[in-house]
Amino acid sequence: MRQALNSKSRLTFLKQVGCVAVVALSASTSFALPSDRNQQLSLVADRATYNDKSGVTTYTGNVVIEQGTMKLQADSLVANLNSRKEIQTITAKGRPAKFQQQMDANKGLARGEAQNIVYNADT
Repeated sequence: MRQALNSKSRLTFLKQVGCVAVVALSASTSFALPSDRNQQLSLVADRATYNDKSGVTTYTGNVVIEQGTMKLQADSLVANLNSRKEIQTITAKGRPAKFQQQMDANKGLARGEAQNIVYNADT
């Protein structure tokens, strides 16, 4: 993932990367193992772009977000920010996009897949 960004843009971009990863996982953490919240978060993609004017961050190609037992795999992930630079929606797309997480320490992984997985911060 190569980008030519000045230091101010790079800092803004890195903040957005962190926000996207945290919000993408926050919808699932209310049902997650308590230990998942304390685990390191990882976001990997082949490419990433951020448009400061539109507030859109896009990750494409082998997108994987992991934290503890939670794992989201997608072909692309798009995060839209509102005017306050807060996450408004996140859409993960894939053929299919896949999600897995252990909900209870005594049970196996819960798994799901869909063409589109959408998280809306307003709801």
